[in-house]
Amino acid sequence: MHRLNFYFVKNILIVDDKVENRYMIESLLKGEEFHLTSANNGLEALDLAHKNPPDLVISDILMPVMDGFTLCKEWRKDQLLNKIPFIFYTAAYTNPKDIKYALKLGADRLLIKPQEPEEFLSEIKQVLQEFESGELKASEDLNRNELESLREYNAILFRKLEDKLFQIELNERKLKRYSIELDRATQDLKKSEEKLNKTHNLLEHLAEFFNIPFSLLNEQFVIRKFNHSFELFTNYKEREVIGKDFSIFFPEGEYFREIKDMILKEELEPIETLVRIKDGSKKRATWYCSLSRNSDNEPMISALALVDDTPETNVIFNRNKLIKDHLEQKIKDRTKELEDSREQLRGLSSHLLNIREEERKRVAMEIHDELGHLLTALKIDMEGLMNQNNLSVNSLREKLLPLINLIDASIDSVKTIATELRPAILDNFGLVPALEWLIQQLRIRTKIECEVEIDIMDHSFNNEESTAIFRIFQEILTNISRHSNATKIWVLFKKEDDSLTLQVKDNGIGFDMDKVSKVHSFGLLGMSERALSIGGQLTIESIRDIGTTVKLEIKE
Repeated sequence: MHRLNFYFVKNILIVDDKVENRYMIESLLKGEEFHLTSANNGLEALDLAHKNPPDLVISDILMPVMDGFTLCKEWRKDQLLNKIPFIFYTAAYTNPKDIKYALKLGADRLLIKPQEPEEFLSEIKQVLQEFESGELKASEDLNRNELESLREYNAILFRKLEDKLFQIELNERKLKRYSIELDRATQDLKKSEEKLNKTHNLLEHLAEFFNIPFSLLNEQFVIRKFNHSFELFTNYKEREVIGKDFSIFFPEGEYFREIKDMILKEELEPIETLVRIKDGSKKRATWYCSLSRNSDNEPMISALALVDDTPETNVIFNRNKLIKDHLEQKIKDRTKELEDSREQLRGLSSHLLNIREEERKRVAMEIHDELGHLLTALKIDMEGLMNQNNLSVNSLREKLLPLINLIDASIDSVKTIATELRPAILDNFGLVPALEWLIQQLRIRTKIECEVEIDIMDHSFNNEESTAIFRIFQEILTNISRHSNATKIWVLFKKEDDSLTLQVKDNGIGFDMDKVSKVHSFGLLGMSERALSIGGQLTIESIRDIGTTVKLEIKE
């Protein structure tokens, strides 16, 4: 790495319309022998430079009001500034034609984001060293045809627009893949329901094996199935009772109401009743009922009857009770789990579809209403200008000014769409700087005190991991700023043994976990799904008036 012995502190002007980009560049240069000044766009940069000329300018390209290309062109025309080194630092303009055009305008370097800190500093110091030694090459003649320059600039702009539209199409494909994965999850859910039905069938077979009367009812208590032991117990044949109400076995309907109330309230305790058999006589039986669902997801009621009280029957009963209790608990637990999963999948699927349709609608409207109109106007004005052959330089400049304003508006529209589709800070600087920037923004926006410990600099993240962790952390900080009333948070992000841990704790008001789950918080559910997509697990602990802790663990 080049090391310069500066006799004077070097003044560097940073030009970028994104706060996070300026923040990252300032962070890289802060420890060196530099005095840093920032501008939001090219016009502001020219104004600052005339008041206090810098020793070097580092500029983005895609900016509103005045972009980087126009700034570089004006910089090289300015008698006060044209000798000062000029560097482009961009993630959007990486095509060889873009680089060639930048150097034609008079740039000394075009660096592509992201750069490693040492490489970035080396390039900065190399340019300053070349400038001091007079080694910087002079740029090409800048007094070439203005219309030719505008055409070349316009071609680059249209190419960038095509790239952004292609990125939108890629994001749509990702959403489609996620929908396919959701369909697969639904199929897995159906398979789980089939397993539940098999468990129910096992209960029925056990009843048949131990000669226990068994009947299957629908939710209206109409008999759907009637085993052989039940036929022997009541003297009815199955064909005689299928489709009839279960109340035919209970005189006066008295016991039937008790059984019905018990089942509807899901208080599935044994109940002893008198049972009316076919000849009108009565027998005593103890009933055990359970709830399940058939293959069509319809509620079903299983009814087992312990008929007499002989010692042999008690042995069978005790043995079956253990089996039945175990199976019923498994069925109940599994049914509850499946119902919760099904409801969550339905809610999340509906939520994602709504988000996708709204995003498509919003992007389409922005492209059509804003960008489409701007480009159409630009094309019409360009065609009119090309038909005027005898314009003076001043007339040409006056007619070019509205075109430049249209281009600025188009650039601003493209940047807005691109930024909302994908957090550029991740691609340009990586995960850890992106998380630090989110923390800095929280400090500025809310004045919440942040205690941060990050010990993970040597770990590399793939694109899917970076995006998921960034979005989870962003959602956590958003929830804290909106709902927690916290005055301080503690952030821990570290690598330990074979796992990565991201933990955020606040001293806010906390919340009731049960109530949150009942109202289907898609924010928390979305974070959990993102964690699962990268092999991680998200846990949330919250205590009223004490605070909330959210922990993400990823096994390597």
